[in-house]
Amino acid sequence: MSNVILFGERLHQLRKQANLQQKDLAAEIGVSANAISMMERGNRETTLEKLVVLAEVFHVSTDYLLGITDDPSRREDPPEEALILYRSLKPEFQKYALEQMKQLAELQKKE
Repeated sequence: MSNVILFGERLHQLRKQANLQQKDLAAEIGVSANAISMMERGNRETTLEKLVVLAEVFHVSTDYLLGITDDPSRREDPPEEALILYRSLKPEFQKYALEQMKQLAELQKKE
């Protein structure tokens, strides 16, 4: 089975479990209801950005949506949390945070 078809089946299943209509899901992720329909039938792919939003909406991993794993659970490990926090910072604070992490990594190497 192709990943596009498996993605569509999982999208359809998750949407139904969430009691969402195609138009509701479409509005939530910023596409048309027709786009959702085409994705569910395996006739359309999605962007990386929309894939991440779908995973967030359904509280599953992107790996599950893509058919890489059959485990829908999301990993909320610290590195992912750190990346989310880093991306939420203003650019000048991102630079500072990166420098601090580099210093911590150097300290750890010395131990």
